[in-house]
Amino acid sequence: MHKHHSLNPLVSIIVTVYNSGRYLTKCLDSLINQSYENIEILIIDDCSTDNSWKTITTYSDKRIRTYKNKENQGYLRSANTCLLYTSDAADEEDSV
Repeated sequence: MHKHHSLNPLVSIIVTVYNSGRYLTKCLDSLINQSYENIEILIIDDCSTDNSWKTITTYSDKRIRTYKNKENQGYLRSANTCLLYTSDAADEEDSV
């Protein structure tokens, strides 16, 4: 059975980060403490110059996957990159 048809479908949450260190802990804590647990959290750091990456890497929740751009790509390009990394996208590639 595909995840699309289950009673608890996987929800992908994309978090793009650029110098968001001040707010990141509150954001990520909120996401991992949601009552709905069938989630994947994809975090992409867009070359932050603050403590964002350090904060991101302190999380060890198995639902979190982290990525770091080599160059600043901007919000939209970073979000689009994360779309390629969602489990749903991987499933579609495998079924082609």
